[in-house]
This record gives sequence, C-alpha cells and structure tokens, in this order.
Amino acid sequence: MTQRASLASITVAFLLLATASATGASQLGDSNRAAWVEYREESIHSFPTEYALPSLEPTVSIVGTEPGQFGGRRFLLKRTDRTWQSAHRVTGAAVQGDPRWFVRVIGRDAARFFGFELRGSDVLVGPDAKEFNGAIDAVNEVLRARKHEPIAIRFYEVHRGGVSQTDYLRRFPELPLDTADGFLPHDWAFHAPSILSSNSPTRLAAYHRDLILAWTQALQSELGSRPGARAWSEDMVRFLIDRQVRRIDVGTGHFVVDVERGRYFGNGRQAEFRLENDAYQTLTSGWINATDMLDAEVDYSIRHTLKMLSDRTGTMHTESTGKGLEIKRDVDQLLRKFLAVRKDRPEALANDGLRLPHDTEQWIDSFLVKRQRVREAVAMLQRSCPQVGRVLKETPRR
Repeated sequence: MTQRASLASITVAFLLLATASATGASQLGDSNRAAWVEYREESIHSFPTEYALPSLEPTVSIVGTEPGQFGGRRFLLKRTDRTWQSAHRVTGAAVQGDPRWFVRVIGRDAARFFGFELRGSDVLVGPDAKEFNGAIDAVNEVLRARKHEPIAIRFYEVHRGGVSQTDYLRRFPELPLDTADGFLPHDWAFHAPSILSSNSPTRLAAYHRDLILAWTQALQSELGSRPGARAWSEDMVRFLIDRQVRRIDVGTGHFVVDVERGRYFGNGRQAEFRLENDAYQTLTSGWINATDMLDAEVDYSIRHTLKMLSDRTGTMHTESTGKGLEIKRDVDQLLRKFLAVRKDRPEALANDGLRLPHDTEQWIDSFLVKRQRVREAVAMLQRSCPQVGRVLKETPRR
C-alpha cells in the first residue's frame, strides 16, 4: 500500500479561496470573456458561493450503493456537517475537498450522465471506476466521430490507496478511484473534473513518465548490481518515481482548484479575475524538451541521493568529493549512454500537434471548449437514446 502524493498546496488554496489573490497570474483576455461569464453565472446560480471556511473534519460519509447504467455501481454520499467542503486530511496531505465540484464544473445534466447527481441538499450520488469509464467511452465515441479531442483520463478501482507508486505511474493517464470512505469524496472532488482538462499536458506528462521509467530501469540494470552502488541507486529510483507521481497526482487534482479560483475571484459581469494555470505547470513542471527535463531530474536525484548518503553515514558527501564525485561520474556516463540510444526525441511530440496552454486565456479556452464539446456529446447521446446505458453496455468497445 502506498501513500498518495501530497496535496498540501491544494489545502492552502481552499483555505484562502474567498480572500486570497493569485499573484503573478495574467488577466483573462476579451476573446473568452463572454464564454467564461456564462459558465460562471450558470455555476453560481446552481451553487451559491460558500464563503465560509471549509470544515477541518470529514463532512460526508458513504451510506449505500445502487446499480449504475454502464454496468458499474453508484455510491450514495451523505453530508454530515454544515458544509460539503472539508480540508480534512484523508491521508498524508490529501484533503477531502468538495465532492460536488464535478457537478458544478460540468453542469447538472451532463454530470448525471457520468453518474453524478445531487439528491436534495444532503445526498450526492457518484460513480465507481467502471461506471465512470462507461460514460467516458460513450462520450468519446461521439467526440471522435466529430473529430474532436477525446477524454484522455480514465479510472481504475482501488481500496484505501492500494496501488504502488510504480504502478500508479505506469497506468497513467488512468487514475485510481478509491471506493473507501474518505478516499472516494477526495477522488470525486479533485480528480474526476480532470476529464475536462486539455490532453496536451496529459500526453506530455505521459511522455515524461515513459522517459523516467526507462531511465530508472537503466539505473537498476547498470548500477543496481554493482558492489556499493545498490543502496544509493535504489534511493535515486525511488526519488525519481515519487517526484513524477506527485506531479501527476497534484497536477490532475489542481485542475479543479484552478477553476474554483477563477469562480471565486470573478467580479460580476466584468469577470476581472486572476488565475494561475497551476495544474498544467505542475503536471509538466514547465518542461517541453524531454532531454532538458531528464537532465534536471537527474541533477535533483543526485543531490537527493548524496543527502541520503550523508544522513546514513554521518559524513558529508558532495558532487565534487569522494563518494559523491564517483556517483556523479557514474550517473553522468550512464545518462549520456541512455540518451544516445533513445530513439524517441522531443521533436516527435512537437510535430504531433502538442500545444500547451501557457497563459490564462489559453487555459480558459481549452477548458471551455472541452467542457462544451463534452456537454454537446452527452446531450446528443441522451436525445438519440434515453436508455443509452442499457444499449452501450451491450455494445463491444473498440
């Protein structure tokens, strides 16, 4: 069992949502202002802004399940406190959040198709991984037929964090959806809305993942069996994998935080808000050139390994002395060899339509376009077949 990556920065964001200002962010441009205002007003009409600070205790509990329409289950979550939103730490620094966020971000009608439904003021129904994926598959059929970008994120079921760091990394862009009490509302709140994020950062994060996994395998193969190198090479592998897991976990989870910031900072029809596209920056760490990314990660991992070695031995080790010099030399030699035989280059991604939102306007545009296309696909499916779940359940998937 592994501890899910830290979301401490997200905890702080919730506590400051109503009053803080996101420094260093750019203003929304005129081209997307009308679409954003429409989204924001619809959202606020359906869900009045809650300016009260979130609870520090759990505010929801699983009270039952029911069959879904895509062969999975839907869980019934009951509010047990004055507010849905909570900064309670589920595990490590991962907080509960507000499990209604998916409904708020995509709208009630579309959310119902994906298995999310508010029943009264105290009950929220939502899907397990199988049910969620069934709805995603159905929507993707329509999106692909219309030559639109499909939803890249999918989910798999776990219970109480039961997935290793390496498996978590290998399965991305699949994300774990944990059905345990406490864990489930966190995944609904933070990771479910990421299906509306742009696929380009997701693809780039997956490319970085492939590079990191290949590099750690090379480390283990070349240095793991060498006398005196096993311990520090294992430290280095764990460090690199953990860093990439944190990026994906926080990056996918921060997507809804970015949207919520914009919603809270909105100023009437002027929509003069400030927004940082933290999700995409976290997911990719700002790197597009994969070789530069790997160089930086190797440097970080060397410094981390030398610190761990110093702590274990009680002797200071640096990159320019003794054992530290030997480690840096061995790793640098292996890195040059590794890069020389890699066939995939960052240029392949650059020529494959990769476009990263690099400012607020592009970030908002990618979100609004994806959201609108998904909602249109859902509406078409609902019109053409009201019992779409029953039909699609019997249709083989490509």
